[in-house]
Amino acid sequence: MDNIVYVNVTDKMYQAAAKRNQENIDLFNRMGVDNTFRKDKPQQKINGYLGEMAVQDFYKFLKFSDDIKYDFVYNNVTFDVKTQGGNHRPKPHHVATLYTYNMNKKCDYYIFTSCMNDGETVYIAGFISQKDFKEKAVLREVGYVCSNFVYDQARYEIPYDQLNDPKTLASVLKISNSNQVNKNS
Repeated sequence: MDNIVYVNVTDKMYQAAAKRNQENIDLFNRMGVDNTFRKDKPQQKINGYLGEMAVQDFYKFLKFSDDIKYDFVYNNVTFDVKTQGGNHRPKPHHVATLYTYNMNKKCDYYIFTSCMNDGETVYIAGFISQKDFKEKAVLREVGYVCSNFVYDQARYEIPYDQLNDPKTLASVLKISNSNQVNKNS
């Protein structure tokens, strides 16, 4: 079953993503960190922040974290959003990936999204606890070939259809107010 949620990116969301991107470029430059390995770094970074904006739009109860180790927090439960860019709507058999250096990040849940490279739509594929991700994900080493793509970085991956339905996060967290999730997405 296809439980992937789509969020249309608004101008306000795009502007917020661009602002967050610039703030974090400055922060990461001061720290000497580059937070993406992709070749089209500016596009991938914007895609990542658009993924965060879509998550914030869909999950009204999540608040941005002040700690750079994770993106969102709700009642001391932490979430890290992982976004992949793409040119097609994701399918349930597509995979969510996590670079090996992110595997031991201090967070409780990962939320996986896919952002269309045109910046108009973000798909929320699902979420999974870090514990479950570590148990279920498969390590793909550098050089692994998937379709016509050769992995240039080692990563863990899990099919989208093994993630939790994105519409169930509020119930997993025992949030009873149904207005906490954007039903228009």
